[in-house]
Amino acid sequence: MLTSDFYGAYRKFQRTGGAAIQFCWARLMREALFLGELKGRGAVRYGKRIIKQMRLMFEMIGMKGEIGEGDWKVRTKRRRELTVKRAAGAAPEQKEAKRIAKRLREWEEECFRFIKCGLEPTNNAAELTIRQTALDRLATQGGRGVWGGEWRERFWTVLTACALQNVSAMNYLKKCLSVYFGLDISPCLINLAI
Repeated sequence: MLTSDFYGAYRKFQRTGGAAIQFCWARLMREALFLGELKGRGAVRYGKRIIKQMRLMFEMIGMKGEIGEGDWKVRTKRRRELTVKRAAGAAPEQKEAKRIAKRLREWEEECFRFIKCGLEPTNNAAELTIRQTALDRLATQGGRGVWGGEWRERFWTVLTACALQNVSAMNYLKKCLSVYFGLDISPCLINLAI
């Protein structure tokens, strides 16, 4: 299962690799909010209408456990259908509005998979995981050569893996140096126990 934005490589990965994809609702909502900044009242009205449908859909999804399971499924399915119908119908001419309508219409299953599978509807966790790496790349302009690029990849992989497992990166790196000097056995980044 892959939660992602609408970048074409992910869609190709789904077609060629058979991966199940959940498209990010945070991205869809940002795009709908952006419509309010465009010229033309049609795009603004359309954006507001789509945001309202998204809000109502997530309110209904949030009611799980408050109403009966069967009733919740029926009402959630209906809200999903209304969201797609209202997004696909009467989209104004602006390409940004047409893009939202097309995504919800053509990738409906990939947009709503999280309801059935219990996934997060956004890829925010993944985005936050790589945030420090992206900020480092922006600040330093990345490695200037192959060696520098490889060093950065490895360094940030270690820092991120350690942080995700709540392990001291410094202790891990000390252990790596002990291995290098032949004083210890090699540590693994998977399920660290340092």
